[in-house]
Amino acid sequence: MVLDLPSGQTVNSPQAQAKMRAVDRGMATAEPSLRLVSYASTGSRTLVGNGGKSTIVLAYPPKPGDDMATDQVDALTRAATTAVPGPSPVGSASGAGHGSARRRRRPPSGP
Repeated sequence: MVLDLPSGQTVNSPQAQAKMRAVDRGMATAEPSLRLVSYASTGSRTLVGNGGKSTIVLAYPPKPGDDMATDQVDALTRAATTAVPGPSPVGSASGAGHGSARRRRRPPSGP
């Protein structure tokens, strides 16, 4: 899942860090069986993009090789979009400059 931070914030700002931790907590609560990797949990700059204005959260199923169900992805998306209440939380669906969460879908397999 891609998290676009609110306008004027980067992963280094205290407000954004608090919001990213809240998103992690919400996602972990929504789907406790999944393994999550994020900038908030690791501090790894490899998970940061767009000049520090966006980051990703990786979610893995409990067993290597398993797929995540659509309802699990939906639960993570809901958790991210509701983790931080207010007019412009990380994960809001409001769009440009207000912070948003986007999920990347796996491309179809096969010919």
